[in-house]
Amino acid sequence: MLRGGASGLTGTGAQSFNQGPAGVPGANESSDLFGDAIHLTDHNKDGRADLSVGAGGENSDDGAVWVLRGSTAGVTATGAVSFGASSVGIGKSGDDPMFGDALSGS
Repeated sequence: MLRGGASGLTGTGAQSFNQGPAGVPGANESSDLFGDAIHLTDHNKDGRADLSVGAGGENSDDGAVWVLRGSTAGVTATGAVSFGASSVGIGKSGDDPMFGDALSGS
Protein backbone atom coordinates (compact mmCIF):
# COMPACT_ATOMS: atom_id res chain seq x y z
CA MET A 1 0.00 0.00 0.00
CA LEU A 2 1.24 3.47 -0.88
CA ARG A 3 0.29 6.54 1.10
CA GLY A 4 -1.03 9.60 -0.64
CA GLY A 5 -1.66 13.23 0.07
CA ALA A 6 -2.30 16.56 -1.63
CA SER A 7 0.93 16.23 -3.63
CA GLY A 8 0.23 12.64 -4.79
CA LEU A 9 1.50 9.16 -3.89
CA THR A 10 4.66 8.48 -1.92
CA GLY A 11 6.66 5.35 -1.16
CA THR A 12 7.43 6.69 2.32
CA GLY A 13 5.65 4.49 4.83
CA ALA A 14 4.63 1.95 2.15
CA GLN A 15 3.34 -1.36 3.52
CA SER A 16 2.90 -4.84 2.06
CA PHE A 17 1.13 -7.88 3.46
CA ASN A 18 0.89 -11.57 2.61
CA GLN A 19 -0.17 -14.77 4.26
CA GLY A 20 2.27 -16.26 6.71
CA PRO A 21 3.93 -13.41 8.61
CA ALA A 22 3.02 -12.94 12.25
CA GLY A 23 -0.60 -11.84 12.48
CA VAL A 24 -1.84 -12.80 8.99
CA PRO A 25 -3.52 -16.22 9.26
CA GLY A 26 -2.63 -18.91 6.73
CA ALA A 27 0.29 -19.62 4.44
CA ASN A 28 1.07 -18.65 0.84
CA GLU A 29 0.08 -21.44 -1.50
CA SER A 30 0.06 -21.75 -5.27
CA SER A 31 -3.06 -20.17 -6.83
CA ASP A 32 -4.44 -18.61 -3.60
CA LEU A 33 -4.67 -15.20 -5.30
CA PHE A 34 -4.11 -13.37 -1.99
CA GLY A 35 -4.74 -9.68 -2.69
CA ASP A 36 -6.78 -10.34 -5.84
CA ALA A 37 -9.35 -7.99 -4.33
CA ILE A 38 -8.75 -5.29 -1.72
CA HIS A 39 -10.97 -2.72 -0.04
CA LEU A 40 -10.25 0.02 2.50
CA THR A 41 -13.05 1.10 4.81
CA ASP A 42 -13.54 1.82 8.50
CA HIS A 43 -15.21 -1.47 9.52
CA ASN A 44 -15.13 -0.84 13.27
CA LYS A 45 -15.87 2.91 13.11
CA ASP A 46 -12.72 3.97 15.00
CA GLY A 47 -11.75 6.63 12.45
CA ARG A 48 -9.00 4.51 10.83
CA ALA A 49 -9.17 2.63 7.53
CA ASP A 50 -9.20 -1.16 7.86
CA LEU A 51 -7.98 -3.32 4.97
CA SER A 52 -10.04 -6.21 3.60
CA VAL A 53 -8.07 -8.63 1.42
CA GLY A 54 -9.71 -11.26 -0.76
CA ALA A 55 -8.23 -14.47 -2.12
CA GLY A 56 -10.72 -16.26 -4.34
CA GLY A 57 -8.35 -19.18 -4.87
CA GLU A 58 -7.75 -19.94 -1.19
CA ASN A 59 -8.41 -23.58 -0.24
CA SER A 60 -8.90 -24.90 -3.80
CA ASP A 61 -11.13 -22.00 -4.94
CA ASP A 62 -13.38 -21.97 -1.86
CA GLY A 63 -11.95 -18.49 -1.21
CA ALA A 64 -11.39 -16.36 1.87
CA VAL A 65 -11.32 -12.76 3.12
CA TRP A 66 -8.94 -11.28 5.71
CA VAL A 67 -9.53 -8.09 7.70
CA LEU A 68 -6.46 -6.17 8.90
CA ARG A 69 -7.17 -3.35 11.33
CA GLY A 70 -6.16 0.26 10.88
CA SER A 71 -4.03 1.93 13.54
CA THR A 72 -2.41 5.31 14.14
CA ALA A 73 0.68 3.99 12.31
CA GLY A 74 -1.32 2.55 9.37
CA VAL A 75 -2.73 -0.90 8.73
CA THR A 76 -1.46 -3.66 11.04
CA ALA A 77 -1.48 -7.44 10.69
CA THR A 78 -1.72 -7.80 14.48
CA GLY A 79 -5.12 -9.26 15.27
CA ALA A 80 -5.99 -9.96 11.63
CA VAL A 81 -8.94 -12.29 11.14
CA SER A 82 -9.95 -14.46 8.19
CA PHE A 83 -13.25 -15.86 6.98
CA GLY A 84 -13.57 -18.75 4.52
CA ALA A 85 -16.55 -19.50 2.31
CA SER A 86 -17.66 -22.46 4.41
CA SER A 87 -17.23 -20.55 7.70
CA VAL A 88 -19.80 -17.96 6.60
CA GLY A 89 -22.17 -20.48 5.01
CA ILE A 90 -21.39 -19.81 1.34
CA GLY A 91 -21.22 -23.14 -0.44
CA LYS A 92 -19.30 -26.12 0.76
CA SER A 93 -15.83 -27.40 0.09
CA GLY A 94 -15.52 -28.37 -3.55
CA ASP A 95 -18.27 -26.02 -4.84
CA ASP A 96 -15.63 -23.43 -5.87
CA PRO A 97 -17.55 -20.32 -4.73
CA MET A 98 -14.31 -18.24 -4.92
CA PHE A 99 -15.46 -16.19 -1.91
CA GLY A 100 -13.38 -13.00 -1.71
CA ASP A 101 -12.72 -12.82 -5.45
CA ALA A 102 -14.41 -9.38 -5.43
CA LEU A 103 -14.96 -6.92 -2.57
CA SER A 104 -17.08 -3.77 -2.41
CA GLY A 105 -18.70 -1.56 0.15
CA SER A 106 -18.94 1.98 1.42
